[in-house]
Amino acid sequence: MTRMRFVTILLVLLLLAVTGSPAGAAPSSHSAMQGESLKALKATIDEQQNKTPRTVFEQLGKLKNAEAFHVLKAAASTLKGMQAKINALSAMRHMLDEDRLSERVLDHVREIALEARGNDAMAAARALAQFGPHGKQLLRGVLTEAEEPNVRRFAFKPIHKQLLEEGGTDVRDLVLANFDVPKSGSEARALELLRLFKSKADTKVFAHYVKSDEFPISMRRIVVRAMETFAPAELKDVSGRPKKPDPAETVLMAALRSDEPRLTYQGLVSASLRPAPISEVTLRTVKKLVKAKDDAIRRAATLLVLERGDGKLDPLDLAESRDAMMRQAAAITLGKQPGDPSFKALVKLVADRDWTVRVEAIRALSRLRDGRAIELLVDRVNREEGRLIADVSTALEQLTGRDYGNRPKTWRRFWNNEGDDFEMPSREEAIKALEARATRREANSAKGASASFYGLSVISERFAVVFDASLSMNAKGKSGKRRIDTAKEQLAGMIDRLQQGTHFNLVPFAARVEPLWDELMPLSEETKAESLAFTEELKMKFGTDIYDGLFTAFLDEQVDTIYVLSDGASTEGVVKDSDGLREEVARWNTVRGITIHCVAIGTDHPLLKGLCADSGGTYIRVD
Repeated sequence: MTRMRFVTILLVLLLLAVTGSPAGAAPSSHSAMQGESLKALKATIDEQQNKTPRTVFEQLGKLKNAEAFHVLKAAASTLKGMQAKINALSAMRHMLDEDRLSERVLDHVREIALEARGNDAMAAARALAQFGPHGKQLLRGVLTEAEEPNVRRFAFKPIHKQLLEEGGTDVRDLVLANFDVPKSGSEARALELLRLFKSKADTKVFAHYVKSDEFPISMRRIVVRAMETFAPAELKDVSGRPKKPDPAETVLMAALRSDEPRLTYQGLVSASLRPAPISEVTLRTVKKLVKAKDDAIRRAATLLVLERGDGKLDPLDLAESRDAMMRQAAAITLGKQPGDPSFKALVKLVADRDWTVRVEAIRALSRLRDGRAIELLVDRVNREEGRLIADVSTALEQLTGRDYGNRPKTWRRFWNNEGDDFEMPSREEAIKALEARATRREANSAKGASASFYGLSVISERFAVVFDASLSMNAKGKSGKRRIDTAKEQLAGMIDRLQQGTHFNLVPFAARVEPLWDELMPLSEETKAESLAFTEELKMKFGTDIYDGLFTAFLDEQVDTIYVLSDGASTEGVVKDSDGLREEVARWNTVRGITIHCVAIGTDHPLLKGLCADSGGTYIRVD
């Protein structure tokens, strides 16, 4: 573009923006000025194509004449970039208050949304979302009629409130057929819509949906979750057990009998959350799942029977089981049953050979709030290693209100000096101490360890780092360094400061996951050199599969802590949406007790926040 043309366009845009027309101009001169402005704006689009600033399209829309409409139509049709198409079509909203153009604009954009393909159709739907009430009215039809599936999925977002008010079986069926997390909105929004439908006919449709492999597992799981709040009023206050499932429970039964572990597990969790007793029929099904091969299902079923069952399953007996999942369930249940038998059983479980059982027993002793547990845990904090020191220390803080962090000698000194006269504080007083500690970084790491990852202390002796090696990591942060270069520096610094006895692994992910080793390896001169070389030579690749990165780390039964680093959402994998992935990791972790610490790069990351919240880890954001 020549300097003279640039100056001309700039003057025209400024004049239109400030006055809308030249001051004091006659109608004919105003039309002439509009004509000149239109030519200049069209010339800018022709020259800059997909890089055309949004303000250029906006100024065209504000001209509100047929010629400008045709220029915008042509731009939306010929430009290839998605954002450019959206900008061109969105600018047409300014023409809606012109009677001669309003109907033409709405018909044009609606037709594209309904009949076009790919970026054209999606751009039209995105534009309609900015068209106010007229656009939302059209999006309701788009939701039903659009040929492009992604357009139908998107249409839920702008008209969510309208659909809630509308209700009806049409809305129910549209949600089941088209809703897709996160394209259509969050899992919470899907639940909000599904919970409108509580009739027996609705639950019959839901049960069929959950049974069918035709529908995505993510939405079938959400349908199961929707049943958590469905409880017939006549059942809420009934002490006895109904013989047959109520309508919502039939949906849960469909999940419990599924061959898909994610659905079965969700059915167990949702059944435990419902404010209604489970029926005899459902209880029989749950009892069968106590013997399931899947660890998470077996544990969840056992907990449900212990909590809602017929009392025939005794947690004291389960505490002696050979099955670690049974011992975990026993520890959790005993932590809710004050008394000498529970305490004595937990004394054994806190020294269990399986570390995941010890974790649950430590937590249970904290919940039990028996003063005798303090001396027992002070002894354990000196016996445990790595990450479990933090678990014991947290339990001690909750019982004592003292903040001695992960320092075994300090806890022992405290108890030797004050144990005889110590009075256990209330839970509220102890929680204040825990909250105070949460505001500080873990500067006092176990046994003098000094290794850290983005400021997160590495106190575990058996950990994996799951980190993003996708092409987006090529972006530069505020420091001017590429994100991947900063990540490599952090990894190298951490590896260099690891203590002898540490077992670790590096798990980079892009579209594929290619870990350094198949399992945790002990730190040695050889493994240190190998991991540093692996880090230095790491190449970025397409795609982001957080699911497989975490799954790979969870496969190693030695892992007790995971550090996750990412700068974006998943684009690949078995589960891509944040809510579904968080639920899946929580299912895995019910039987593992792994602490997950997360580092989000560039922006807040809801999934990483959720993983930390669910596992007791620390979340930080860096730029």
